[in-house]
Amino acid sequence: MLLQRAGESLEVAGRSVQYHLLASWDGTEVIRQFVPQGKWFGLRPEEGWTALETLHIISGEAVWEGAHQRVVLRAGDSLTGRPVQEPCSLRAVSDVTAIYVSSLPVFHLISNEVARLRELAVAVETKDGYTREHCARIQSLSARVGQLMNLSPTEQHYLLYGAFLHDLGKVRVPDAILKKPGALTENEWAVMKQHTIFGREMLARTPLAGAAPILEQHHERLDGSGYPYGLKGDAIRLDAQIVAVADSYDAMTTERIYHPAMSHEEAVAELQREAGRLYRTDVVQAFLEVVSGLEPEIKRKGD
Repeated sequence: MLLQRAGESLEVAGRSVQYHLLASWDGTEVIRQFVPQGKWFGLRPEEGWTALETLHIISGEAVWEGAHQRVVLRAGDSLTGRPVQEPCSLRAVSDVTAIYVSSLPVFHLISNEVARLRELAVAVETKDGYTREHCARIQSLSARVGQLMNLSPTEQHYLLYGAFLHDLGKVRVPDAILKKPGALTENEWAVMKQHTIFGREMLARTPLAGAAPILEQHHERLDGSGYPYGLKGDAIRLDAQIVAVADSYDAMTTERIYHPAMSHEEAVAELQREAGRLYRTDVVQAFLEVVSGLEPEIKRKGD
């Protein structure tokens, strides 16, 4: 029998989600996860992976939401796959502690992925301190809209990462342009618009390559007035259009060096005016349904 103190367990923390390797033998691993309220977690498939995987909720509450279904998991509930066939992303309604068991060793894969994500996130935060909370808000809003619009589990999985890392390409934009308080020149604006392409190129070299097109298209607009390619209508991915609406709303309601913050009501009115021209009408409708449920929280943010 092995007696192991909690302080001696291996831990990897990523964006406040913590993983502790509690036990490992003959390929089987037992991992404890701590997921703070509002963060996302779950199970997803890996190519060539044949393991039995179980995620068992020890405490707290998590939810999966679709367009016509809402599933709540509480202490004693489990998710199991042999192997996992499609991603299942859960949002922690309260702080969640869960036990994850895999019949094949997986902790080193989690460690490598968390390290890579942390590297990308730190790069963005270092470049632009404003971006950290902005990206977290875009991720939360986009994920809820994606679930409401019944995106497939795989699409929801990549939307989570694409939304959070949508501004990744800004790490390649010079500070003199990124943080300029006044209007950009034509040449400076041309460089700024390249951040969408930079982001796609950076993410395409990672296991999250499926989210790279979101980074490239999230500034495209329905009428072709967006960038970098001036795509129109259905040529723009749905997930990128979801991020576009969430990003626009957050930009309007946040104080920036180049404009004051709008009220929630003013931003909603602006999105409604541009629905059908800049943004898909169904995306705007779904987004407004999401933020209407969060309105007290949004108002506190602006206080």
